[in-house]
Amino acid sequence: MGIFVHILSSRTGSMIRSKLKLLSWRRMIFSLFFSVIHCFVFYLQHDDVHYLVFVADVPLVTALIYFLTGKLLIFLHHSDNLYRTSAEENTSAKNYFLYVSGILFLAWLPVFLAYYPGLFTYDVHYQIPQAQETYLNWQPLTHTLLLEFFYYIIGGKLFHHYTVGIAAATIFQMVLFAMMLSFIHLYLYKCGLKRRIRYIVIGLTAFLPQFSMLAISMTKDTLFSGFCGVFLTALLFERKFPEDSHRRLLTVLYVVSGIGIILFRSNGIFPIGGILLFSVYELFSRKNKSFFFRTVAVVVTAVVIQNMLTVILSAEKNPKNEMLSVPYQQIAGVYYDNYDSLTDEEKAYIQHLFPTLERYKPKLSDGIKNFAKAEENMKEFISFYFRTGLQYPYTYIKSFCLLNAGYLSVTDITYSEIYGNSMRQGVLLSDNKEGFDVVHHSYLSFLEDAYELLYTANQYLNIIGLNVLLSPAFYFWIILFLYLSAIMLKKKNAVPLVIFSGVLIFTLLFGPCVLVRYALSYTVCIPLLFTLVFDNSHGVA
Repeated sequence: MGIFVHILSSRTGSMIRSKLKLLSWRRMIFSLFFSVIHCFVFYLQHDDVHYLVFVADVPLVTALIYFLTGKLLIFLHHSDNLYRTSAEENTSAKNYFLYVSGILFLAWLPVFLAYYPGLFTYDVHYQIPQAQETYLNWQPLTHTLLLEFFYYIIGGKLFHHYTVGIAAATIFQMVLFAMMLSFIHLYLYKCGLKRRIRYIVIGLTAFLPQFSMLAISMTKDTLFSGFCGVFLTALLFERKFPEDSHRRLLTVLYVVSGIGIILFRSNGIFPIGGILLFSVYELFSRKNKSFFFRTVAVVVTAVVIQNMLTVILSAEKNPKNEMLSVPYQQIAGVYYDNYDSLTDEEKAYIQHLFPTLERYKPKLSDGIKNFAKAEENMKEFISFYFRTGLQYPYTYIKSFCLLNAGYLSVTDITYSEIYGNSMRQGVLLSDNKEGFDVVHHSYLSFLEDAYELLYTANQYLNIIGLNVLLSPAFYFWIILFLYLSAIMLKKKNAVPLVIFSGVLIFTLLFGPCVLVRYALSYTVCIPLLFTLVFDNSHGVA
């Protein structure tokens, strides 16, 4: 007994107690939650699997995750594995920022040349014509105007060639996105993260297709994700390095990126709103007035700009259908799964609610959402929704899980098949929208052929490692693991980032489907959250 007491009182005993602390009930809850969700989603998607297989798999997966997370936490808990102990590098912040920006741009340049003038795809065929027709608020007006500026002004009027205009838009986005990500990498450098770890993160952002291909894609999600990263990085810089001589620049970046988050996606107001509430808390608890007023400035300015654009452009308001994807899927799921149990009146209401009910797909709400009629009588819809949910709770849970399977299960691959895998539409789109005089020409056809094979024909699914690194669920569970770690290690400084990313993910869970470009916005938060959770509490000047 004396020996045991001596060990526990020594430095070795301290390490043992630290390890025992990490092996806590919180980790067991996380492991069990991970196991139940994954096994349940797998069970839902395989009708031929007996439920006993699900019951048997849960304890096995739970034990595996519990063991792996314990080993990982113990390794990460010792900052010597992650952080350098002295200023072993003397590169200035400015030079490091420029170096990384250049590396990212040059890494993406071959992809741009392979797909010259860039990936003129996703929603451009809805956005570009709005200049001659009616502006629609369901696509961010700021992004629509940005696209139209390059298409009509730079391409049409300045160069008299729309292809050149889109090429200019692509290069502009590549440069800006590279600088946005480089700002995140700069924070990792300033925090003292070891070189080999930083190089791995830089390599991933340089060569993973969700960065390289979306950097040249005309989708709002690219710059939106960049704004998310800059906003959080500026916030963390000010908190970790309060004496930094660039505080004014950080304030400008915080405000501008926060405005960009709200203006470039309709759900951007929610994570910013979460930060606003947190700033109110800090205003009263820590008398942090500057943080509060900066965040208020973000919200007020963005709302004013959004309303001014709506009025000036006479834009049509965003329909509520965009926010009702999950309820619509749940009600449609009840119709198909419990048809015989529904009354004739209930069937008639659902058929009226969804004129395109035959287009229902469990993992994509667009088929029924775009033409749904809930707005005709929202009070009746809400009443029917909750009444039906009380009758069929299992179907509601099932419908929610199937719609979000790509976020919840690493084994799910339906996110890669939302658009199909033909006509250059795989996990990442590369189809060039016709009818806009934008001519695609590949200067690196071998690279284009390789990317088409991997990401249009979805052959990346057969490459172990790459299939995981493209899975939205992989990053979703990494963030949940970091949340758990922040709680276990009592990292109060991670609270604002947890609030922002948590609210952002929550809004995505109520979206129309799971896509890699949606997941990019919370993926860029992971390195920042990682440094907060496993921080050695000092930085490198």
